[in-house]
Amino acid sequence: FPTRRSSDLRPSEISSWNVGWLEAHESFVYETFLYTIASLCKTQSYRTLHTILVGNYLLPAHSGNNQFGKFDEFYAYSEVINPAIATGNQKYTSPAMELIKRSADRRDLTFDSLKEADILSLVVSLVKNIHWYPQTHYYWEHGRIAPFFLRAAQHKNFAKLATITGIPTGDKLRELIVKQIAELQTNGRRRISFDGALNLEALD
Repeated sequence: FPTRRSSDLRPSEISSWNVGWLEAHESFVYETFLYTIASLCKTQSYRTLHTILVGNYLLPAHSGNNQFGKFDEFYAYSEVINPAIATGNQKYTSPAMELIKRSADRRDLTFDSLKEADILSLVVSLVKNIHWYPQTHYYWEHGRIAPFFLRAAQHKNFAKLATITGIPTGDKLRELIVKQIAELQTNGRRRISFDGALNLEALD
């Protein structure tokens, strides 16, 4: 999925360029972003989460005509990493996420925390029409509901999700998510199978 072209990333002072040169740096930024979202969830900083996930970011001068971008600028996908972490002919669907998973050794912010941060980012991306594919999808247990979204079945806890997304009711959030998922699948752009994790039908 990367949405950016290599020409968008090339600094103006460099004439010879290979987009693969930046993959390690991008993966580090991607990991940092997920940890930021997870830590803000843990500290219940919902207004700050809204600012990060809905706000605009000033892009580097060499980014073409676009001066500002959304949080999907922190997204990364890397093939360069795969040979370094795979054994034999093994090939990971998401080498960047596999590396993040192996490094997730914090007790206060576990890999499950990162998975939930990824799902939360997905929800905001759907309602705000931002490009985001949850790479933790490959590590999510089938049928498991994310704890944050399980609690959001109660109105008092849904209020936290409403603060993050800016969508005041469960009905409106469901409507937007279902519509966007249908459009994405109809256009063949990507398939979202996180419906169960979102506890979609029970929200609010």
